Amino acid sequence: MRGPDFTTAAWHKSSHSNATGACVEVAGSHGTVGVRDSKLGDRSSIVTLGPASWNRLIRSLRQH
Repeated sequence: MRGPDFTTAAWHKSSHSNATGACVEVAGSHGTVGVRDSKLGDRSSIVTLGPASWNRLIRSLRQH
């Protein structure tokens, strides 16, 4: 089974990214969120999360 296609996705980098671009980028594709390393861009592996997992991750990050 193939995962979502992120080839034409609009990737968004955190506004907290440092000058060297060391951050993550996120994009959505058909109800799935992709997360990748902004330094590697298109060469980066993509971690995919469903909506519930993405929401849990964001809640957890906001608590820390």
